Amino acid sequence: MATASLRHFGCTQCGKCCQGWRLRLGLEEAQAWARRGHGVEILLSGGLWPDQPPPEHSPAAEMLARCFRASAGGAEVAVHVTLVGAFGESCPNLRADKGCAIYAERPLVCRLYPVKPETGLQIDPLTRRCPPEAWAMPEREPEAVLPLLAEARRRATAEVEALARLCRQLGLDRCALLAEGVVACHIEAERFLAACGAAAPEAGTRQHFRLISGNSETIAELGRLGVAHEVPPPAGGGLAFLPFGALAA
Repeated sequence: MATASLRHFGCTQCGKCCQGWRLRLGLEEAQAWARRGHGVEILLSGGLWPDQPPPEHSPAAEMLARCFRASAGGAEVAVHVTLVGAFGESCPNLRADKGCAIYAERPLVCRLYPVKPETGLQIDPLTRRCPPEAWAMPEREPEAVLPLLAEARRRATAEVEALARLCRQLGLDRCALLAEGVVACHIEAERFLAACGAAAPEAGTRQHFRLISGNSETIAELGRLGVAHEVPPPAGGGLAFLPFGALAA
């Protein structure tokens, strides 16, 4: 993988990063998005909760810290939740001049781009939408990105319990097997805001989920292990199974 340095990166205001993808949002950002009248998509994936905790600071431990624990039949699962603003041709906040209508309040993921929290300062230009000239700017120091990167990683674990409560309020109880994709649930703005403002459920009540898999061998293994599961649902009804190839970067 060829990597590029942020020292020579500069936004050209081409607008390509604001078109045709799913905008990752924190909980407060998602509420702001909904208050502007836009629906929120909730992406759910998961896997079996490990019998033994993974080594401290390992990628597996970091991933587990971003999940909440739920029941699935005779097993326990780790459920990962991502909130996104989904849009087609372009972000509703993208102006005709390619500027951002909410620039001062833009989401953290927009402030970080082209940096991604999961890969940090290791950037492969071929996986970003920026034109070649964006990577050939005069040298500058990238320190301003580091606090934003730290905040993105902090938020990924700090919001876990709130996201678990949100799933309960919305009646979401299915997640795709982590290695296969995500279950995407589209929630209209008013319903999303109502769920965020609802009273929290009783503490200590374990939520019940079903793992979704499109692989016949995996389904058989889940059945053998006593894990509640089902095949991907048909399209429609605000619920969809998205294999990883269908997710825009």
